[in-house]
Amino acid sequence: MHDDVYIYIIIAGMAAATYATRETPFLLLGGRKLGDKIVLWLSFIPVSVMSALLMPELFTEGSGKDAVLFLSADNLYIWVGAATFAVAYVFKNFFVTIIFGMAFLSVLRYFAG
Repeated sequence: MHDDVYIYIIIAGMAAATYATRETPFLLLGGRKLGDKIVLWLSFIPVSVMSALLMPELFTEGSGKDAVLFLSADNLYIWVGAATFAVAYVFKNFFVTIIFGMAFLSVLRYFAG
């Protein structure tokens, strides 16, 4: 019975921490106008985060300590990544880009074995 209580306390604590980290900027900056340099700097955050998440997946094989650089024409992820980047650049639509990337990877995996 005590394990259930601890689990609920942990879930409530994680929910509170998540809410606090998301709500604090709104409470502190609400109603204020940010400077142009700060807005410009903030505009690069989504691209930086997406790049940090995608690059290891595109250019490595394996995971964790076993990950090795995999720059080869056999790396389907590089081909899909390049084509998806081109689609994102042309259409500038997140959903079109995601759907294209998933579909293209599925087609390449089907035909490449």
